Amino acid sequence: MQIETVEQRCLTYLQQVSNPIVPLSRLLAYLRQFPDCRDVDEGDLTDFLAKHELFRVFNPLPVDPHQARALGISTDRRVILTTRVPTRTEARASMNEMLDSLGRALGTALREANERDDDELRRKAEHLMRRIEKIRADLAAQ
Repeated sequence: MQIETVEQRCLTYLQQVSNPIVPLSRLLAYLRQFPDCRDVDEGDLTDFLAKHELFRVFNPLPVDPHQARALGISTDRRVILTTRVPTRTEARASMNEMLDSLGRALGTALREANERDDDELRRKAEHLMRRIEKIRADLAAQ
């Protein structure tokens, strides 16, 4: 495996994916489908991308791994091409879309809690809904 091959495959993949922020594990799986990249080590790939001026590697927001798993949120490190880093306005819009999606899921959980008369689930869902509204207010203030 040559590092130039890995670099080119990473560039190609990250330029064409619809969501520019890609979990490192997904990029690694993409690379490993090619015979000349099957032996790419995750640590080596992370180090290479982190030092490269065309890529930005970062950790997702700190979140409890158990809660993340329950909500279907990946705690994988992420990578993005520097040319695809969103503007502040784009990032805010994307975050609001995610909050909308989470709000809909919590709304469903709240309805289920009411149907089952589950006070614990209702309390947790309402708490998370309040947190979403606080995050929205914080985003709007920026």
